[in-house]
Amino acid sequence: MSAAAHATPQSPQSPGSKPGFTEDWLAVCIGLFLFLLSLGMLWGKDVFGWAITTSVYTDASKALGPASKTYAGLGATASLVLTFVFLAVILAIGVRLLKANVRKFLASFVVVFICSYISWFIGSWAYIAATPNQRAAFKIPWSMSLTNESGYVIALIFGLIVGNALPGVTKTLNFSGDVIADIYLGKITKWNDPQIVKDNPGVSLPGTAILPVYRSESSGTTFIFTDYLSKVNSDWKTTVGSNSAVKWPAGIGAKGSEGVAGMVKQSPGAFGYVELIFALSNKMEYGTVKNAAGKFLQGTPEGVTAAAAASAKTMPADYRVSITNASGAASYPISSFTYLLIPLKFADPAKGAAVKDFLTWMLAHGESEAAGMGYAALPAQVQTMVKKTIATIK
Repeated sequence: MSAAAHATPQSPQSPGSKPGFTEDWLAVCIGLFLFLLSLGMLWGKDVFGWAITTSVYTDASKALGPASKTYAGLGATASLVLTFVFLAVILAIGVRLLKANVRKFLASFVVVFICSYISWFIGSWAYIAATPNQRAAFKIPWSMSLTNESGYVIALIFGLIVGNALPGVTKTLNFSGDVIADIYLGKITKWNDPQIVKDNPGVSLPGTAILPVYRSESSGTTFIFTDYLSKVNSDWKTTVGSNSAVKWPAGIGAKGSEGVAGMVKQSPGAFGYVELIFALSNKMEYGTVKNAAGKFLQGTPEGVTAAAAASAKTMPADYRVSITNASGAASYPISSFTYLLIPLKFADPAKGAAVKDFLTWMLAHGESEAAGMGYAALPAQVQTMVKKTIATIK
């Protein structure tokens, strides 16, 4: 019975509608497409023989070439270009289906492709890749014997160098409810949008495209998030509304809080909403959100407890209350209770007594452990109400 913090934003789906096309479905579709093409081998058609491959070398001119001898006359350059074009077209179609920025993807893909094949080229050098039984053939006295799989290691080093040579914004960013809503409405698409800049004076924001990420399946987290957006933005309320699944105007879906957290971490410019516990356990950067009192607050257990306390006065006996955008300077605006559904009367009195004792222990001792798990303790007013409810269990 503790309140759960929900920090930072993502996209919804309409009530009763099927989840949109996700990266999981994209992977399945691409895999099936390539599998069907490869079936040409059954009829003697070498469909992918033209694709580029790397070989262990001492003569650099022999490092790259078509995968099959059937296409030997094609040459390394043509094979490399065809491989790039094939991959770029297939993936760009997928990116388009995901409603992401194709131009931005292609720009990134060019860099990744070039770095990958430089890595493979270096990793295939005989002094690095040749195994002991290959040294005589290459006329070399020694080698590291890593095989040309060492290209993976080179690529990893490349990634570490590039990733740390391009530092992003390190300051915690502020977000108002209107900005968050407009990001998911597709009205704000760049990180240096004037509305974001206005809330973050002195911060140099890049022109990077924003990738809104949302839960692809129905979830209570989405209900809480969209309930908040409906309270703070009239356009959101009338065009999207609040529900456990909504039709998101912009962004990309990911399954579960872990999927959203993973997508946000691996995608430059991504913006998503997850439970506070996922933000903390995944060491995600998350911003502050403007509350009803005009204060920018980060999601913390204390902020959620304050939101619950502010809503306690109007809380009905069955606890069905929304505490998003609660009043009070200390209230974190995207907050909610988590609930236990317990029957008031048990057919087996012994079970009823055991559950009653357990709930009493939770309230007396378990609440003190909530903060350590990223959850908030119930405020005193709500604890008093819960004690009375527990006493009625039979």
